[in-house]
Amino acid sequence: MTSSRSTAPHLVAAGATLVAVLVITRSSTAAGLGQASAVPGSRSRGAARRATPSAGSVRLRLDLQRIALHLCVGMNAARTKSSIAGLFDGRLFSASLITKIAGHLFELRHRYGRCRTADPQSATQVWLVLKRARILLTLYVKHQAITGFWFRRTMVIDDTLARVAAAFRKLPGRISVMVRPRNRRPLLALAPQTSLAVGSSFKLFVLRALLDAIHKRTASWKEVIPLRKNLMSLPSGILQTWPPQTPVTIASLAALMMSRSDNTATDHLIVRLGRRAVERVAGRRNRPFLTTSEMFKLKSCSPRLKVISARFRRAGQTSRRRLLTELDRSPNQGVGALCPNGHVGQLEWFFTTDELCRTAMMLRGQKLLTINPGLADRGAWRFVGYKGGSEPGVLNMTYVLQNPTTGTWFCVSATWNHPGHRLNKSIFYDLVRRILAIVRRPPIKNRAATGRIRPTKRH
Repeated sequence: MTSSRSTAPHLVAAGATLVAVLVITRSSTAAGLGQASAVPGSRSRGAARRATPSAGSVRLRLDLQRIALHLCVGMNAARTKSSIAGLFDGRLFSASLITKIAGHLFELRHRYGRCRTADPQSATQVWLVLKRARILLTLYVKHQAITGFWFRRTMVIDDTLARVAAAFRKLPGRISVMVRPRNRRPLLALAPQTSLAVGSSFKLFVLRALLDAIHKRTASWKEVIPLRKNLMSLPSGILQTWPPQTPVTIASLAALMMSRSDNTATDHLIVRLGRRAVERVAGRRNRPFLTTSEMFKLKSCSPRLKVISARFRRAGQTSRRRLLTELDRSPNQGVGALCPNGHVGQLEWFFTTDELCRTAMMLRGQKLLTINPGLADRGAWRFVGYKGGSEPGVLNMTYVLQNPTTGTWFCVSATWNHPGHRLNKSIFYDLVRRILAIVRRPPIKNRAATGRIRPTKRH
């Protein structure tokens, strides 16, 4: 959930944030993130025998290797930006964009050691081999200059869940992490019963309530709902720009809620299902269950709405329900700027990673979860379901995954709260990527270190 894409305080789905962080070329689109249909560099044996590289593909691969080796050298330089700036097409990459790339490369070198070499996998994909990790990049090269650049994933050499857990513990603020195979004990559990703010990941529970209603035949995927002006929320999403009374099916509302984290779609579903229906699956902690529009109003710096927000934060559940009636009469256009502190500890959707995993596992196989795969590579898993959320001081990523080798279902959920501080998203994303890589690994008999961590009472 987000009110804008500026630097102003806002709420945003983590999946949407990834586009800005990972797809760092002006010509790239959101659809380019995580859309690979196969594991990078992998092909069937038959395809490998049939493939005969052309002179053009060989040249492209050599160009890629040359550029990647220069990136590797640039990572090790004292001034990374000046060392790599000449590798990028200046018509597509601004100086600020190159600075962002250089900063991330420098951070990777600081974390995983010096870059040793570059290992091309195809004409567009290459591994940068560092001392303690391998970084997969997708690079598009034209006229010996980079025209497209993606950070795909990080594979820490000889990584374990124990090492990931140690890195999570070093994060400031409060964390909660759960890695759990279906019907088995957790492989990693850091404060899994700690309730934290999760941003737009609450939409998993709205989807669960919707599926319950469809199962009971009190709702239908084909049911058409006209968009209501009073339910037009703020971004993220697109429906807030559509005309009121536009007919939209419940299936479309649900797809937009999960793929674009569309707040207007979410609010229409909550109102259609009924607030109490969502509360039945979301638990007592989140009563009354807020729509995104209500949350924005309660976080607003508008003088009138700040008064209602203060009363709401002090009130009990019954009084809060009465205040929401008053709040709903206030037009969304009057929200204005959001307050910097956001009152994250009192105004949010609160769930444990254990609750998120239980709900995500209930939704396994639901194709609406697969539209936005987040950090995961669809081609590397039999099934990838994802929902994330964030606002200033809040991050959550929740996955339900099916291992391609064993068929085992896993849930991975990680939450980081540090209200009043800017979270280093790249560190958090990197830790989640490491978990995904470990969980995806084929099982090795008598593996020396499983990385299983006992639940901690740190928080």
